[in-house]
Amino acid sequence: MSKHDKQVRRERKKRNRARRQRAVRTAALAGAAALAAGTSAYAEPVRFDNPADGEVGHFHWPAPINGSWLDVTLDAASQPGMASGDSSFRHLIYDEPSYGFGTVDTPVDEPNDVVVDQSSGYSVLVGLDSGQIIDNAVGVWNPTGYATYVYAGLAAFAEGVSKYLGVRFDAGSGYQYGWIGVTRNGNELEAFAWGYETEPGVPICAGASAEDPNCVGGCVGGDMDDDGDVDADDVPLFVDALLGKALPPGSTDRSDLDACGPGGDGDDVQAFVDKLME
Repeated sequence: MSKHDKQVRRERKKRNRARRQRAVRTAALAGAAALAAGTSAYAEPVRFDNPADGEVGHFHWPAPINGSWLDVTLDAASQPGMASGDSSFRHLIYDEPSYGFGTVDTPVDEPNDVVVDQSSGYSVLVGLDSGQIIDNAVGVWNPTGYATYVYAGLAAFAEGVSKYLGVRFDAGSGYQYGWIGVTRNGNELEAFAWGYETEPGVPICAGASAEDPNCVGGCVGGDMDDDGDVDADDVPLFVDALLGKALPPGSTDRSDLDACGPGGDGDDVQAFVDKLME
C-alpha cells in the first residue's frame, strides 16, 4: 500500500469513528428505530451490482453510434440509457478491423471525469485494482478516455480481465468520487457493478459498498489470533501491535480495523472495544 493510500485510509478511519459516534448519539436520543432511519443522513459508499448478461434487469452499457449512458447513482433497472445526467458516463464503441475503438466519456455540459494515463500521447483509461483508493490524486482526470484503439494499438487492460474505472462527478456540491467495475470484451467494457461516495470530497476505494466501505471483503478487523472473531484473546495481541512489538506465530496484525491490516493507532482503540462488546 502506498504512503498516499495509507494517509487516505487514516483520514477515512477518523471519519468512520465520527460516524460511529453520531450513530451512538442518535441511538441515545431516538432508539434503535430512529437510528435505522437516521444513519442515511451521513455519508457512506453506495454500490449497485449489475445482473448478469441474460438475467432480468441487466444493463448493457456498450453501444454504437451515440453510445449508452451509465449513471453511477442509479441501479441497473433505472439506467437512463440514451439520456445523460450529472453523474453519467457514456461508453461508445466502433467495431472496425483497422480503426475500431471503445471510449468512455462524459456529458459536454458537466464537469465529470475518468482516470486516464496520457503517457502514450492518448488518453487511455486506467484499470484500477479492487480496493485502490480513488481521490483527486489517483491519476490524471480527463473527460474522456480510450478503452481500446486498434489503430494506435492501445488497450486499457487485457481481454477478459476485470478492473475498475475511477470516475468523479459534480452534482452541485463538489466532486464526488466513484467507480465502475468492468470486464473487457474486445472493444467493449461490460459493467458488472458501479458505485459512488455520497459525500463530496471523500475518497472511495474501488469496489466499495456500505457493508464493506474499506474494501476488505470478509476480513475481520481486530481479529489478531485469526479465529474469525474479536474476543478477549485478541486484546494482548492488539496492544502489542499498537506498541510496535513482534506478534507470536499464528497471529495476524489487523490492528488497523478499517483497513483490516497492520498499522493500527490510537484511533482504532474505540473501534476495537466496540468489536469486543458486540
